[in-house]
Amino acid sequence: MTKLLYITNIPAPYTVEFFNELGKSFDLTVVFEGINSAERDRSWTVFDAANFKYEIIGKSNVSQLRLPTGITRVLERDSYDLYIIGNYSTPTGMLSILWLRRNKLPYAIHADGGLISNDSFFRYQIKRFFIKDANLYFSSGKKTTEYFVYYGAKKSKIYEYPFSSIHDDRISSIQDQKYYRNKLCLSSEDKIIVSVGQIIPRKGFDTLINAVSLLPHDVKLYIIGGNATDNLKELIADLQLHNIEFIPFLPFEKTLEYMAAADVFALMTREDIWGLVINEAMSMGTPIVSTNKCVAAIEMIENGVNGYIVEYDDYSLAANRINSLLYNEALCRQIRKNNVVKAKKYTIETMKEAYTRIINGFMGDREENEE
Repeated sequence: MTKLLYITNIPAPYTVEFFNELGKSFDLTVVFEGINSAERDRSWTVFDAANFKYEIIGKSNVSQLRLPTGITRVLERDSYDLYIIGNYSTPTGMLSILWLRRNKLPYAIHADGGLISNDSFFRYQIKRFFIKDANLYFSSGKKTTEYFVYYGAKKSKIYEYPFSSIHDDRISSIQDQKYYRNKLCLSSEDKIIVSVGQIIPRKGFDTLINAVSLLPHDVKLYIIGGNATDNLKELIADLQLHNIEFIPFLPFEKTLEYMAAADVFALMTREDIWGLVINEAMSMGTPIVSTNKCVAAIEMIENGVNGYIVEYDDYSLAANRINSLLYNEALCRQIRKNNVVKAKKYTIETMKEAYTRIINGFMGDREENEE
């Protein structure tokens, strides 16, 4: 069985579930830089590695890491058929790449997403140096492929896979919204928008709040992920809005229920190199409005088919698109069907199938070349 060493940052629930699937096909060992991040809920620190071996080499909190402690010890201890670097932009990932290059060992770079930045010359050269010479690249889609090529990767070495946090059996069979609204004690009369994310400027909640101010008064916005910041409270007060509710972090399944209960899921992000909440809302069938700075939206949404993509920070256009969904029941019924079909192409199972096919093909090509 092919031996893999996968080096990444923290054991996020969706990555653990993916590793458990991948470990069914390969002898998989995972190295985590740390057990958690200051930005994440503490529930991430508890996980079940049923089908893979793992080691945690750094401090408990990845945000505290300064030096790539312990990775060379792991690399020197055993040999593997392929090394996969999922944290190529961290000191641990960078040192791993240098060590693997020096020892002429086959390695892949994995990216969940990527957006080309307006880098300085120095920053561009650093990124290019660490990205350009991998034997294999795992790309989450066309935008990430463009990102890899821009930083020096050969397109012939890049293979795309469907990135997801959803198992196939979690995808909605389009149950009646009333079921979820009753379960969550939400009004059956209101038009409901749901958004999910950390309450930070990058997520664009100010844009969404401004958009809601242009919508009819029967619209209710639920923002899941924490308490309103002072700036957002001031904005809501200035706009004299009384139809916005902030909800603290919720367990994954409960968040899916809010998505299923919604008329529209909105993510007005200013930058998300992927944005798994798009997958999750789509898996519930919910029509989506997001921005051109969300890679998941770019990859998964076709305007008028799955929802809409708008220019980031354009709250007027966002309001227009949200409004067109809230009050067009026929369109939303079709979008819900389309979204379930699309979501089935982006599951942890299809991700694992693509990964397995790519790795087996790569290993087969290496064996032929060695002969």
